[in-house]
Amino acid sequence: MFNYYIEVNGQKLSLPDFYQFIYGVEPAKKTIHKGISPATDVHTSEDGVTIQYELPGIAPENITVQLEKNELSVSGTKFSNPTKNSDKLERSERQFGKFTRVFTIGDEYDSEGLTTNYNLGVLEIFIPRKPAAKPKLFTVFTENKKLKE
Repeated sequence: MFNYYIEVNGQKLSLPDFYQFIYGVEPAKKTIHKGISPATDVHTSEDGVTIQYELPGIAPENITVQLEKNELSVSGTKFSNPTKNSDKLERSERQFGKFTRVFTIGDEYDSEGLTTNYNLGVLEIFIPRKPAAKPKLFTVFTENKKLKE
């Protein structure tokens, strides 16, 4: 294991200490993972939040989605393909193993409305906003005439 240090004002700081020095908080340990690391996109809209995970080669039954106390956890396992004993592996660039990604979801989202869709190796999770959290638009009137809608 390597120990990295950053020197600040003559003091050696470990990477977590440096992170805390700069940002005032410790790095999120729950998003540090071993094995594979699926690419993730997060999109927000007035309706809710959509999180997409690239999970090619992972069967849906090997994926777990869990939402507990505002923490959305997606974990799974990508298994290697068995080869014949006579085959000689010349090169391997694919990654196999377990992964876990955890995101904190704000209180404005309705966990009861969570939906998932898995298509062509992409897992999409949608969590709607609670009705009170959605922005409200109002029509502006002046002297009984609409100005803007």
